[in-house]
Amino acid sequence: MRRSTFIVATLVGGLSIGALLLWMQDPSPASPALVGVASPDAEPDAVADPSLAGVAPIAVPDAMERLAALHGPQPPASEAETRARLQARRETVKNLEIALAAGGAGAVDGIVSWYLETDTLRERKFLIRSLSRNRSEQAADALAELYDSEERIADRHDLARALALSEAPGSQDALRANLETETDERIRLTLIQGAYGDAMAMDRLTEIVWESTERLIQQEALHSIGGVGTEAARSVLEQAASDAGLSALVRQFAEKEIGRSFGE
Repeated sequence: MRRSTFIVATLVGGLSIGALLLWMQDPSPASPALVGVASPDAEPDAVADPSLAGVAPIAVPDAMERLAALHGPQPPASEAETRARLQARRETVKNLEIALAAGGAGAVDGIVSWYLETDTLRERKFLIRSLSRNRSEQAADALAELYDSEERIADRHDLARALALSEAPGSQDALRANLETETDERIRLTLIQGAYGDAMAMDRLTEIVWESTERLIQQEALHSIGGVGTEAARSVLEQAASDAGLSALVRQFAEKEIGRSFGE
């Protein structure tokens, strides 16, 4: 069982960034009237997102050219016109991501090459989101390899979110592997949320409950364990709810999670 959206998490208890908004957009196609959509002859890669059926794939250079044009100089506008322009830009960028993902496995090498060459965070974010929409195994491999080699914290965080959202074969395996080794608490929180309901991650999530000193980390690990929905998951929650070694707030959260996950 996978969660399709992340919660808005307010970091407390000493995390260095104070408050972190973990957001994820629904990767469903936008209006067909927008760029990159609606070609009845398009035949995306067989392992691409089924929702991309009928979407005309776009080449990486063309996508990046359109992205650059969207963020070029704009004429003066009223507040209402500016809001409308920003909304239209967001929708168009989303559709460009979808069209780039529609290339399936064949688009991955080009996306990675551009990612490694660009010096702008905006372009890297765009390319990462495109990879997260691509359901080919090659896309999952690319996300995992970029995550392993990336040193920029903002990009590592975006890559962790992309792995958490990706439905490509192998993406959840990569997420679990990174959950074993990641030490940055902000990134680890994203990985924990991506492991919601993942029975194969439950042992690591359980370890995190007792090894972490960050309450939000502990609570999100408990929530992800609750999503597994098995008797073993219930047992972990009951243990946490009664363990005096955990803070009162964490114990209370575990008790509430039993009710949320098991209807008690």
